[in-house]
Amino acid sequence: MDKQKVLDLLYKTNVIITDDHFVYSSGKHGRDYIDKTAIFSRPRTTLEFCFEIARHFSGRKVDIVLGPAVGGAIVSQWVTFALNVMREENVLSVFADKTEDGFVIKRGFRKLLCDKNILLVDDVLHTGRSIEQVIKEVRKYGVNIVGLGALFDRGEKNIQNKLDIPDLFSYIDLELESFDEGRCPMCAKNIPINADFGKGKK
Repeated sequence: MDKQKVLDLLYKTNVIITDDHFVYSSGKHGRDYIDKTAIFSRPRTTLEFCFEIARHFSGRKVDIVLGPAVGGAIVSQWVTFALNVMREENVLSVFADKTEDGFVIKRGFRKLLCDKNILLVDDVLHTGRSIEQVIKEVRKYGVNIVGLGALFDRGEKNIQNKLDIPDLFSYIDLELESFDEGRCPMCAKNIPINADFGKGKK
């Protein structure tokens, strides 16, 4: 796929929303927002993105693809499908549930993980906090993490080193500026916070 054409489509269809006032999950503010629910409402586009992730890791031994619920669980399903189509293997798809204390492995998935090669996936990378919690959880089961794939990376430049993972791949990399609340230019101009996306309602 031509990435510039994909980006143009994402802006046109409001998957990437610009020139507004958003509060991110990190608590920081910004002008731009990636509406991941809009990308998931377009299964063909989601599948194409996930095939790119699968192609990147196709040369690695992957037993299980795992993502944090909810968005990462959707990505896990599609990436697993792509790997199984490309390699005619029986790669499994699982996900981690979110709790007040972080992410945990439930639903009988624990017994599947022991000593397996795990590909982590997510929808949007920013601070890496969710994936960091998932990594802490899955390492309890002696897994080998082969890498991390994401649809979008709008995160910190050193996120791969921070997470201590061997490989990081995202299909779309975006530099979206963010601000602490006390230094937010939109707040200074009294621009209302968009309550429909992110953590604006809170």
